[in-house]
Amino acid sequence: MKFYACILALLFAAPAFAHLNQVSTVQSYTGPDRLYEDTFVTPGEATVQNAGDAPPALCVQPTVASTCCNYTIKDDYATSDVFYTGPGNVFSDETKAREFAAKQIPKMMFLLPVGSENSVVAGWHYSSGTHHSALDFWRTAVTAGQDVSVKVSASAPGRVISKHWDNWFGNTVILEHVAKDGSKYRTIYMHLRDGYTHDLTNAKGVTAPDPTVVDNWTKYVKYAHLNNPNALYWGSESSKIAVKAGDLVKAGQFIAWSGNTGAGGAGNGLNADGTPSDSTRANNHLHFML
Repeated sequence: MKFYACILALLFAAPAFAHLNQVSTVQSYTGPDRLYEDTFVTPGEATVQNAGDAPPALCVQPTVASTCCNYTIKDDYATSDVFYTGPGNVFSDETKAREFAAKQIPKMMFLLPVGSENSVVAGWHYSSGTHHSALDFWRTAVTAGQDVSVKVSASAPGRVISKHWDNWFGNTVILEHVAKDGSKYRTIYMHLRDGYTHDLTNAKGVTAPDPTVVDNWTKYVKYAHLNNPNALYWGSESSKIAVKAGDLVKAGQFIAWSGNTGAGGAGNGLNADGTPSDSTRANNHLHFML
């Protein structure tokens, strides 16, 4: 079994990302919509802290050595299991985790996986007792009655090592990238679409661990069994993932369309009865990890 520590926060903070359109900055969406998958600070609540300032009295110090986000994903190309984990399971204490993080410099260029018409709506964080182990992107401006899905592209040249359905992450694609010095990175693209029938069939196969609890699982099960499934939420038959395990891809190459597949995709964007809280977006977004 191979082992990877998730370090997207370190890489995103470094000057290694560029926009597909060569725009170097990303504007965070300021509302009024909210992303339902994760908890984050509402625009307007954040404060700017200068270097040397004492931490705010109510601030919880972010923890690098978090133990969140442990899961195993099959490497379809190498036919093996890959274990992904938070830094808390790699380092013995907080100091060692931070010392390692401070030294990380990406050895290759990574592009943002979406175009400039999209926004970052949730970032990587371990703080205040919550966590989010990825960057979430969605279309900035949307119109009711129109498909809000966005094109997802390869962040860097590499090989597709996995393309599969996961009941929580939905349709997932994983790419492996090798820098000139041999350093290896992986980018993960989650909640993608892979065709109306494929996605609806897989969603209907999901069962909730505890049907008596109102959580992402039970809401997603109800969502999958709503009468007259809305194609704006599920996509068309042609909304297929464009790559397969073993394929070589170029930076910026189209991979798939964003979606809300998996209980972790639509989940928090659903009412208790399984209907979308936001009838326009239905929590369609790309969950991106590096």
